[in-house]
Amino acid sequence: EKFLKDENVRRLLVELGERYAQAADFTEASIEKILRDFAAEKGVKAGALINGARVALTGQAVAPSLFAVMVALGKKKTVARMKIVESIASRALVTKS
Repeated sequence: EKFLKDENVRRLLVELGERYAQAADFTEASIEKILRDFAAEKGVKAGALINGARVALTGQAVAPSLFAVMVALGKKKTVARMKIVESIASRALVTKS
């Protein structure tokens, strides 16, 4: 998937997953703020992380609100999937080759 081709985005998603693991509050508003603050801190566009996370969490480029998906999955599953984004991306890129 094109949103996970960028190695930097994949690395940042893993790091973002670690931030989510530390979050006391896991609501749509709080996780969106964490993502946007993280993007600003790292000097990347929030959209790159949102699109990459959406693909990592759902396997689809188009899905309902990323933050609604994260809340529906729950903190534990969201963090677990973001931690393995490298292997998810590797499988997707190999399959498309």
